[in-house]
Amino acid sequence: MSNTHGQSWTDTFFSEWPLPDWINEGREDKTDFRLFDPQKKWMLGRSADTGRYSEFGRIQVKWLYVRHGGIYYRQHVAKIFPEYTERDAEMQLRRLPSRIPKTVKEVRDELDWFPNELRVFHRIDASCTSSQRIYFPEFHGVITDLEKYLSSPYAKHRAIALECIRPKLSSRRILAADKEHSHGDKFKDKLSGLGSLSDFEVDYYDSLFTDRIRRLLTLHRLGITHGDIKDEHFRLPMDFFDTVLYDFSHSYTFSPVKPYLLSFSLPRPLKNISKYEQTMVESQVFERAEKLDLREHLVETIGATQSVIMDALIQPLQEELLELIILRCDEGLPACSRCLQSGRICLGYRSNDELRFRHYVVPANKPVQLLFPPQSRIVTTNDPVGLFLDQYVVCSRDSRVSRGFLDGLPSLLASVHPSSDLVRAVEIVAWATLGNKISRPDLLARARRQYTGLLCSFQDLLHCCQLRAPTVEALVIAILLGLYEIVSSDEITQEQQKHVAHVRGVCALLLSPNSPFDLLSSTQLFQVANPLLIKRDLQVQDNRGVLCAPASNHAVHNLDSILIKCHPLFEHANTQLQDPLASFYELQKTLDRALAIELAFSQWGATQDVSWKADIVGFMSQQDAEASSCPFAWGGPVHAYFDIYVAAVMNTYRKTYLMLLDVLIRLASRMGGTIRTDNVTRWEKQAHILIYDIVASIPYHLTNNLHAYQQDILSLNSPPGVGRSVGGLLLLHPLFVLSTCSAVPRPIQNHALKCLAWIGQHMGIGQGMLMSKVVPSLSLCSYVSKMPFQGYSNLPFQETAEGHVLIWAGMLLHPAEKRTQL
Repeated sequence: MSNTHGQSWTDTFFSEWPLPDWINEGREDKTDFRLFDPQKKWMLGRSADTGRYSEFGRIQVKWLYVRHGGIYYRQHVAKIFPEYTERDAEMQLRRLPSRIPKTVKEVRDELDWFPNELRVFHRIDASCTSSQRIYFPEFHGVITDLEKYLSSPYAKHRAIALECIRPKLSSRRILAADKEHSHGDKFKDKLSGLGSLSDFEVDYYDSLFTDRIRRLLTLHRLGITHGDIKDEHFRLPMDFFDTVLYDFSHSYTFSPVKPYLLSFSLPRPLKNISKYEQTMVESQVFERAEKLDLREHLVETIGATQSVIMDALIQPLQEELLELIILRCDEGLPACSRCLQSGRICLGYRSNDELRFRHYVVPANKPVQLLFPPQSRIVTTNDPVGLFLDQYVVCSRDSRVSRGFLDGLPSLLASVHPSSDLVRAVEIVAWATLGNKISRPDLLARARRQYTGLLCSFQDLLHCCQLRAPTVEALVIAILLGLYEIVSSDEITQEQQKHVAHVRGVCALLLSPNSPFDLLSSTQLFQVANPLLIKRDLQVQDNRGVLCAPASNHAVHNLDSILIKCHPLFEHANTQLQDPLASFYELQKTLDRALAIELAFSQWGATQDVSWKADIVGFMSQQDAEASSCPFAWGGPVHAYFDIYVAAVMNTYRKTYLMLLDVLIRLASRMGGTIRTDNVTRWEKQAHILIYDIVASIPYHLTNNLHAYQQDILSLNSPPGVGRSVGGLLLLHPLFVLSTCSAVPRPIQNHALKCLAWIGQHMGIGQGMLMSKVVPSLSLCSYVSKMPFQGYSNLPFQETAEGHVLIWAGMLLHPAEKRTQL
């Protein structure tokens, strides 16, 4: 660096570089940094950077939740800087003495990451044009009251609030062509020299290089050097595409005072630093081109083979003029369908006389406001929210009879932001279901990536719920994440069934002391959500529970109050039946408990309202069923119900009653001739009725047109149409009981396994395929035991049963106008 005696630092730094206009305006020394709006209610969440381990003395990035209308939304990120003390600066001066007189305080101020970052954003705000500010994350101000959220060792940390950049289309910046930043064909020729790239790939990497240089030079023209140019500072670690140039903690922002160090080196002119940082960009993009990472990304996301991708990439590029079409945006907020699908914020339509529109009107389409999802839709990935509503939401036609399933989700979706965690959770389940249905690995991979990214922010939301009352949104996200694991789990993993973690999250939310999810009594709502897991008795006998008509006669006991007693009985009976030393007295006590519950089951079934009774809409001979190609066809009556909720509750009654009868029959066998034969015969007959009633309900759950079902079977021309995925979801556990309970004849066990496999293959519910691989057990002991099954050694019953919790929790959600009736 040539620096003649007496030359100012300004002249040295900007030698052979255009002097910026803002230097003469005197703005470079301003230090009135903007503060994060102190009027907003906000709180810190967990780490937003999963790749950065948390350690004292390191920069941390955490989610920043801002309160709107009583709900905290993940709106920004807080970048938290550790304290840089004068002691740190003194040690640095000892390692590298300054060539110019510098005090310890001056060195501290220069090397402190926090003011470094602040100076960059202050310069961008003051001197960068509005069209160029999108090259960098938006700055929302300095957070001043950080200490109340951090423990004492971190009390002196500082933080700034920044734009929340996500690996989504809504965070990407699209830069128009700009000849000013063109670097000719030098880099393009270098790429072509590799010999392994297609013309399209050469153009892609050249464009990537040009866009990055454009961002970097904009920074340099502001008198800022980045100081830490890396590939991951142009894009998020989990994203393939560039978003913004960020992380300015090692940067230098010009001031007239010569610095102690400049980007870890001795002070030198901007032109030298700019050349070095541009060389770093070139090297990083060229390294990506050598690794063919674009090709690898296309293979992963599209799911095609290398050869197919290569054939597409080598197609000749032809230039042609494209007509610019500007579509008028739906003015309704926040449910503009195009904005919803693209993940951007819809600001409505703003008139502009300079725009010219083609005469084309797009019909308004707001899938989240559908009252009754249609029976079938064209399979598409463009509207995952609409697809989910179509496949899983059951809106109650009469709240006095049915609760439906996820009934309140459409109205809840209409009130949240299109990029909210709730919408993302819905998309995850939709993509996983569709990926299973049409064998699209790319959709499954997409769902898994979004699921992994959502887990961190959901943990933050749960943390908020621990500090305050749980929210409906948190409950629904927990349900949806659990449903995703049920949908995606067609093979067992080392972590077993991952939906169990979300089951426990649902339970924790509903059983929280601060939970607003109460019934009309002091009984916690989720006590009655799953008969197989909840072991406490109901505190109030007339509690209406979940598994009954919401406005049913209070004189009729709800099913929950009976089911709640079954799980401890099943566990106790299982232990005794496996113990050869169990006494006759102990067995008799267990038998008496089971008889009391059996009486309650028999009375409940006889007292149900006529609206809950099954309607016989057809009859199938066993010969016709066996001659058809439909795997779920079975000889006997075909049942229909008021809706899928009623069918699911009735099957829950049947399969749990069946398990109880199996206990009674096996206890009677163990106790010898002390049990009257006519009692055992009665139990066997009742079990037979329950088994065939479940079988008769299968077509109602699995076909999309029950009235045409029998005609389709008899015609032999085409199989019945596939029903909505919610039918298969609600039928999983009853079929699982049929396939494993020893009281069920082996032919029906095999039939149930075929139905489970069909649900997995055609309805997109992966756990159906998983359950179908279980070898039917020979006794109830292996069924209710927590030990693995013999046929599929890593599928414990307990974890499979816990999936039922998510289903019953989904029945709790109702639109606001219906919640007063519950």
